[in-house]
Amino acid sequence: GFACLVAASCAGLPDRLRTVLRGIAVSGLATSAYGIAQYFGWDPLLDPRGYHVGEGIWTIVRPPSTLGHADYFANWLILVVFAAAALALAEDVPVWRRLAWASVILGSIALILSGTRAAIIGLVVGALILTLWRGVRPNRRLAAVVLIIVAAGAVFYVSPAGRLMRARVHWALHEPAGGARFLLWRDSLLMGAAHWPAGYGPETFIANFALHQSVDLSRAYPDFYHESPHNVLLDVLVAQGVPGLLLLLAFGAAGLAAAFRSRQNPMAGPLAAGLMAMTISKQFA
Repeated sequence: GFACLVAASCAGLPDRLRTVLRGIAVSGLATSAYGIAQYFGWDPLLDPRGYHVGEGIWTIVRPPSTLGHADYFANWLILVVFAAAALALAEDVPVWRRLAWASVILGSIALILSGTRAAIIGLVVGALILTLWRGVRPNRRLAAVVLIIVAAGAVFYVSPAGRLMRARVHWALHEPAGGARFLLWRDSLLMGAAHWPAGYGPETFIANFALHQSVDLSRAYPDFYHESPHNVLLDVLVAQGVPGLLLLLAFGAAGLAAAFRSRQNPMAGPLAAGLMAMTISKQFA
């Protein structure tokens, strides 16, 4: 509901949209800086033991910043990165333009340090979509920028500061399919199909899924807590049935159509890429 109010208040008013994007960039900059600080061991607000997992050399850190969990943080940062990119490309005031680019850079770094694979995939795909949208062609300058970013990432990864990231990669390689997700998706789809006209209602997945959980999933993950289908489409199908699923798809299609109609606006490309990036990430979260 709040998203619809924001959209309605900004419709046809570029200055008001710019104000909203400025707010996102500022909040994203502060939250990203806090998440990065958490990765490097400085946290004046939360107990670091709450977001460190494992022991010894295989200890990993999943910085939540101010959002409670690394997954929530990373998926929110997708919005921050592309909204700030939209502001950076459309902003006339130099101070705000520099702040927007800083939010893009810090947001991307914090997202990667969160170790959230779905969000990282969404970020990469969204960046590729934005590159194609803007018609950027391969050239020496672009190649140099990409090479610098890759080299800096590689140096960080093999350095002592990258130890926690290397541990996260080690954990991820031991569950390349995302743990219980495939079986969870299958059981959630069957559960949704049983009540497809209206679903089970919002926030009822935990109470109802136990009645539909398969023997395969129970045996493979006997002590696992399934709080959601970990897929936005299945989540809506289970909660609101096919009508809710169609409405969600219609909202996404309307957003992309609006961006395409406004493709001459420099904000359209980043916001469309951000919508696609969030949609991809939410297939796993």
